[in-house]
Amino acid sequence: MLYRQGDPAESLYYLESGLMKLTRTLEDGREVLIRFVREGEVFGERALISDDMRDCTAHVIETSAVGEFTRRDFLEQCSKHQDLWYWFTEMFTRRLKETERRNQLVSFYRVEYRILQTLADLAVWFAPGNEVASGTLIPLTQSELADLVGASRETTSTTLNVLRRKGLVLLGRRYVTVVSAQSLRVAAKRISKHG
Repeated sequence: MLYRQGDPAESLYYLESGLMKLTRTLEDGREVLIRFVREGEVFGERALISDDMRDCTAHVIETSAVGEFTRRDFLEQCSKHQDLWYWFTEMFTRRLKETERRNQLVSFYRVEYRILQTLADLAVWFAPGNEVASGTLIPLTQSELADLVGASRETTSTTLNVLRRKGLVLLGRRYVTVVSAQSLRVAAKRISKHG
């Protein structure tokens, strides 16, 4: 772990290489997946809020190189390089759109549709620039997927087994392999047309 939920938020981080995930521990003790962090992303941005605490825990999934910036250093760099603010704002706007999309999925769509769309999105995310993303391995447990789509572990497991039998995904102990993101989107479209 790079930092834990409740630690003082004193630095921002930049993932130079590798893969990380952010989780949050709820009041009942359950740990839920918030999001993945991939190469080229900034995280730990709560450090920009004075005297704030970490609202999540940062886990290293694979060997990673991480740059660390104190609040003061980061703000100094932003004042010297205005394009850094633009990049930072653009990145957070994309992240906000992803959050809004996830909230919309959870609020308005059936579980199977949510799982299909979320896995398709993750497959593309894990294979940047590849909109069809074939054979993409996602390091995600069924419980973590259930957290992302706002469903129970049992319903998520049942749905994934249906998708496996249809040949749309392969299931492992701590991963899901998407056979084709495009096929998942086609299946999701069929569901949306039929209620």
